[in-house]
Amino acid sequence: MAAGELGEDAAGLGEADAGALADGLVAENGPSGTYCWELPLGGDGKLDRSALPVPSGERPAVSTAYRASELPVEETLAVILAQVLELDRVGADDDFVEWGGDSLRAVRAATQIGEALGRRLPARAVLEQPTVARLAAHLAALPADPTAPARAAAPVPAQRAVPPSADARAA
Repeated sequence: MAAGELGEDAAGLGEADAGALADGLVAENGPSGTYCWELPLGGDGKLDRSALPVPSGERPAVSTAYRASELPVEETLAVILAQVLELDRVGADDDFVEWGGDSLRAVRAATQIGEALGRRLPARAVLEQPTVARLAAHLAALPADPTAPARAAAPVPAQRAVPPSADARAA
């Protein structure tokens, strides 16, 4: 039965009827559990943000052991992902999503990676290749993109002396 087919008849359903309808639903379509956290509330009933614990930048407990990056591109990716995830370090086998990465952080990571490496990288790739090692291999397999942003160049020192300002000459 499609949504909306019950129409006005649904308003007269009792709890037993609603239970019978719920029994016909696929279990995967329902919630797997319910979570309830004790959040600090202020006098007005709103969340008291100042009473929340400060997140640490330490490595959370995850399923993989830390493995340092081996290649320069992996080191660059690890630094960028650590900054995006607000962690002190990310290893070559650490999973971006397991560490708290989401679509918004993937966009930030892809943008920063593109700027740092001069490659155009879709945010989807960060989620589909969630480890530093897999992301580095993915980048190596991508064809060169002439429209990708250029690598950020180091500032070039001035070649000529700048004349002093009028105030400096008067002094």
